Amino acid sequence: MILAGEGAIERKHLPAFLSNGVAAMAAGAGSAVAAATPADDESVRFTVGTTVEEAEKGLILRTLEHTKNNKTRAAEILGISLKTLHNKLKEYGAAKEEEASA
Repeated sequence: MILAGEGAIERKHLPAFLSNGVAAMAAGAGSAVAAATPADDESVRFTVGTTVEEAEKGLILRTLEHTKNNKTRAAEILGISLKTLHNKLKEYGAAKEEEASA
């Protein structure tokens, strides 16, 4: 049983193993999972076998979520330039399009 107080049950109310499953379903099968654990909204977890590229993408996207899509702040947190962040996001967009057409 999960009790959330008032309102709807959200991902933060779920145990970590379920929370990660929800994120995996949202991201699509076979994707890396970068999900906050319910106990610590600022942590990122990856499964064993996640590639460096998948981990990087997950970390960048999770940081953007944390900064409410403030790219300048996300780049600062990640220790990369804003230009590099934009290039990475462009690269992820191209990868997403390739997956959709496959």
